[in-house]
Parts: sequence; C-alpha cells; structure tokens
Amino acid sequence: MDDFDEKADTEERLARQQSIGAELRQVFDDVQAEPVPENLLELARLIDRRLGGEREPARLTLVASNGVRKDR
Repeated sequence: MDDFDEKADTEERLARQQSIGAELRQVFDDVQAEPVPENLLELARLIDRRLGGEREPARLTLVASNGVRKDR
C-alpha cells in the first residue's frame, strides 16, 4: 500500500467516524429530549417518601451532547 492509498484510507475512516459520531449525538439528543416516564417519577416520589420524604424531591439533571444542562 503506498502513501496515497494510506492517506485515502485514513481519510475514509475519519469521515466514517465523524458520521457515526454525528448520528450518535443526534440519537442522544433525541432521547434526552424525551420526557421522564410518569411511572419512573412516581417511583422516585415513593422512594423519597419512604426515605423521610419532607426534603425536596430528587432532580434529574441531563447534559446534552452540546453541553446544555436540563433539570427535570
């Protein structure tokens, strides 16, 4: 394999990795944007009550791939 072939192969792999990374970021952002299911929130409330309950309910903080934090 000569230098030209190696460079082309490296560029192709890099392009493929960047494409996969972009797709994974989009999937993560889509999942992160979904609301927390009500049954999971109810379970968290039940656990809070059983652990002494008068404190503020637990918060779920998600960080999107772009660094934006969202509290739920």
